[in-house]
Amino acid sequence: MTWYRMSLAPGQADRIRDLLANALTRNRQGAFAGITTLREMGFSRLRMQKTAIEVRLVHHLHAEFVYLNDGALRLYRALGGTTKVDAVSRSLPDAQFVGHSISDVWRKERP
Repeated sequence: MTWYRMSLAPGQADRIRDLLANALTRNRQGAFAGITTLREMGFSRLRMQKTAIEVRLVHHLHAEFVYLNDGALRLYRALGGTTKVDAVSRSLPDAQFVGHSISDVWRKERP
């Protein structure tokens, strides 16, 4: 998995987390409503495209960073997020993770 690191200004972590969490909540509600509608229309077999969303906030040497996987970065950019990626890695650092993390799935259903 590829991780994209962004250095954060004070308060920016909460804005990023809230932006993504709100979008994921709306997506989950929309997906369930869409499935119900399609089933009512007679579609019994639905294909669900799922994109893993992973976000980890890290405190490391008196600095704060957010790490996003591919899916989370695409979603963040699609929502208008502009924070610059300052590093790309294949693994997370050996650092203290804080409680502001997201592990979810972006869903898109089709008949």
